[in-house]
Amino acid sequence: MLNPVTIIGIIGATAIVGYIANLIFSKTRIPDVIWLLVFGLAVAGLGLVNGNIFLPVVPLVASIAIVMLSLDSGLRTKVAEFRKHIPRTFLLAILCVVFSTLGIAAVGVFVIGLDPVIALIFGAALSAVSSATTVRSFVENIRGKTETKMYIEYESMLSDLISIILVMFFIGVYVTHAAGIQIFGVLLSVGVGAGLGFGAGLIWLLVLNRIKGRPFDYVATLGLVFILYFAAETISSGAGIIMAIFFGLVLGQGKAFSRVLKLARVEEELTVSNNMKKFQSEISFFIRAFFFVMLGILAFTMISQQYLIYGLVITAVIIVVRIPAIRLALLRRELPKKDMFNLYTTLPRDLSAIVLIQIAVIAGISSMAGLYGVVFVVIFATVIFSTVAMAFFNRGGGRQREEKPTVEYKYSAPQ
Repeated sequence: MLNPVTIIGIIGATAIVGYIANLIFSKTRIPDVIWLLVFGLAVAGLGLVNGNIFLPVVPLVASIAIVMLSLDSGLRTKVAEFRKHIPRTFLLAILCVVFSTLGIAAVGVFVIGLDPVIALIFGAALSAVSSATTVRSFVENIRGKTETKMYIEYESMLSDLISIILVMFFIGVYVTHAAGIQIFGVLLSVGVGAGLGFGAGLIWLLVLNRIKGRPFDYVATLGLVFILYFAAETISSGAGIIMAIFFGLVLGQGKAFSRVLKLARVEEELTVSNNMKKFQSEISFFIRAFFFVMLGILAFTMISQQYLIYGLVITAVIIVVRIPAIRLALLRRELPKKDMFNLYTTLPRDLSAIVLIQIAVIAGISSMAGLYGVVFVVIFATVIFSTVAMAFFNRGGGRQREEKPTVEYKYSAPQ
């Protein structure tokens, strides 16, 4: 049973540890994720809480976190810069997701013994790189071209969308045993998510412009996002995350949409306040921090030897298949060797995999709930691998000359 006093203590400690980890990161370039995982392991190791009691709330925490982080990713995306690199980045995201899906599915079939379609669902769920908020802590560590940083950050957003589409497609195939008709379901999810997020975002920009300066505008915005997530998921499972990304994109690009769509005179552009962006950034940071602490607690108490073996094999496959995917995506686009190694090794996974597994369980594939332990290992292992590899390839001395940055990579929202 959850002890409220203990949980409140863990929540408070998570906030402090997250803040200190961010300070340590600014000095040592060690991503905060590592310290959060270690803190979770320490909490469980000291016997302060039993990880098993957290298992029922994992899908809820992961769902809330993915909504917040998807919204944050949309708000932070610089569409003008993204547009310059979208063909190459889109190809990069597709190839990495497809190669990872097929590689993980092969492990699922031949090592774990899963049904082929369930293995494809499992592979697609684990195919996306971490959310932009998590990846940004790794991007901060890169000593290289700004172009490389943008490839990594924008891949994280696109890979989420592509993995959602693949998961929904394979779930439909498993449930109906008909691949052809699932294209409509996938298009419905994308259309509902993008349409609802885009349309509601434009309307909410107008509302925010009218209530500018009044208190609690962020609370109202957050409430609307969760209502829209509920509506999108009710219409088509998987559409909620897409909605949150597009809603954030519209709010984050208020000036551009004001001009292009003539929603307001140029001198009265519709924008989201810096205070709202800053608060959103800090809330997202805390929720993400709590998720990784919870993952550390669960890892200590739940990961068996079998899960550990499966997870490490899958992690090795993810590492190996990413190399040819990136080489194909960047064909005829020469990057320095260090930048290529950074692209090869920035492959952390996080909470989107848990949310997508939960979608499959809700759809009636209950056997996938038994794969949570493997997912925990993969998240843990990929984060550690990316941290160690990035520290090695970007260690001191001979800092590579960087291009003038066009995107700000900070935890706090741009001022």
